[in-house]
Amino acid sequence: MEESLKELADHAAKAVQEKIHISAKEFIKLTITRNLDRNATRFKEVKAKAAEEEEKNVEAEWGRMKDLMSYIKGMI
Repeated sequence: MEESLKELADHAAKAVQEKIHISAKEFIKLTITRNLDRNATRFKEVKAKAAEEEEKNVEAEWGRMKDLMSYIKGMI
């Protein structure tokens, strides 16, 4: 009987210890997930901003090319 109680206490202690480990792992998982989500959002914002800037550069270059073509046509 005494040995059964000791085994029960050991099992309970082990279960509590495993629960603590699982809770710690879950906390780490949530932290990593949150960080990944935040970084993914930031990455999308950066690519969107880069695309916007590239589009502006292309539009400006196209405007310069149109002006040059108009100038050349005027000379002909």
